[in-house]
Order: sequence, then structure tokens, then C-alpha cells
Amino acid sequence: TVATTDLHLFGMISEKGYEGQSHWLMFLFDCRKPLAGLPATIDEGKFGFFSRAEVETTAIPDTDRILLWPIFDQHRRGFIAYRAECDPGQPLRMTIEETATQPNLD
Repeated sequence: TVATTDLHLFGMISEKGYEGQSHWLMFLFDCRKPLAGLPATIDEGKFGFFSRAEVETTAIPDTDRILLWPIFDQHRRGFIAYRAECDPGQPLRMTIEETATQPNLD
């Protein structure tokens, strides 16, 4: 069992126009407790463990590859709040709102 004390909130991202139809607000957590087994399969897919190198060659959405994993690499021990513009046919755009080392206090 994972307790809330095992989790570190390291990010919040708002995605506007995901797949041209949806808006998302996601909270990104780093689980500091090793999991003993895999969670059950859900509607969104089957859970699996992958090395960070394997993620680079695994079929995942571009938004995850470009907007989530680099953020995990850089901020998983700190905090970041950011937003992403995911307009179809346009390059993904990311705006950092705040980080642990660069608070937005204005």
C-alpha cells in the first residue's frame, strides 16, 4: 500500500487543447516507496515498469515524451507549475509558471 507520505508532489501542468478536444489539469507525483507489484489493468491501459532509457523508445504520446518526462528528470526532487498549449498542427508550447527555485511572487 502506498501512503500519502510516500508521495512527493513535484509538478502541476495544465494542458490546453489535448488531442484538439480536451483540457487537463494534472498533478505529478514521485512515489518514493518501491512498489511490490503491478497495479491492476484499467480502462486507460496496462501498468508496467520501464527503465528511463526504455521510455525513450516506448510508444507514448508526444505530450508525455516532450512535456512530462523531461520535467520529471529535472524537477522530481523539487517543484514546477507549468502550462502547455497542445493545439493540433502546432508545435507543443510550454510556459513555466513557477518552480521551487524561481517562485512567481508578483
